Formats: sequence, structure tokens, C-alpha cells
Amino acid sequence: TLSCAISQEVFEHLPNPESAAREVARVLKPGGLFYIQTPWIMGSHGLPHDYWRFTDRGLCELLSRGGFEVLEAAAAVGAGTAMYRITVEFAAALAAVIWRQLYVPAKAAAAVLFWPLRWADFCTGTYKATNRIPAGFYAIARRP
Repeated sequence: TLSCAISQEVFEHLPNPESAAREVARVLKPGGLFYIQTPWIMGSHGLPHDYWRFTDRGLCELLSRGGFEVLEAAAAVGAGTAMYRITVEFAAALAAVIWRQLYVPAKAAAAVLFWPLRWADFCTGTYKATNRIPAGFYAIARRP
């Protein structure tokens, strides 16, 4: 049995995340901790296996159903990163409308050009309302 488990940006790719949460609980020893982080505002990725997006409350529900006691849940990555992800994807999609081959180079250029948007996470991180548009959420839970 394990003392802790970490899942970062995996559960959105699982067809049955509730079953996976129960399996994590099964392999943890009593009192063992589980850290889970999932994206919220992010383009589809890992297709065709990108099924879910979880809010902080959604993670709490998932973990509770999996047999965990949730200790903490909040935004993991802020609104600046969410805006960055959307802007980069939008720029690449617009370029691809002109010529499909432009998608990857435009995405790379936009990723560099719009990188400073991520710095807004430091400014908005303490403002509760930005939890409405974070790039992702995390939760820390304990197996009872």
C-alpha cells in the first residue's frame, strides 16, 4: 500500500474517473493522501480520449464517491493561464483557416507571443471570483 498518490492532468482522459478514484483509494493505506489536478479551461487534448472537465466542487464529489475525505480543493492554475491557453489555441485555429499547415507554426508563435498573459495568475490568484475561470483545479484528499 502507498502513503500518497499524485495524478496531474490524467483523470480527464479516463472513461470512468469514479472507478479510478476508488482504485486509488484501494491502493492507499489508511490516512494516505491523494493529490489530483485536472484542467478546466483548456482545449481538447489527447484526443480521442479527452472526456471530462472538473470544477473544484466536481473534484470534491468525485473524491467523495471514491471513498476519500477531501481536505482542500481550489484553483490550481489561474485565470491568466486560462486566457493564455484560449488565446494561443484561437490564434492557431485562425491561422489554420487560412492554410491548414499554419496551425502548428502559428500555435508555436502565439505561445511565445502571449506567454506574458500567464503572469496575470500572480495578480488574480487571491481574488476569489477568478476561480470561475481558472485553467485548472486541484484537490487534496485522504483515505479515511
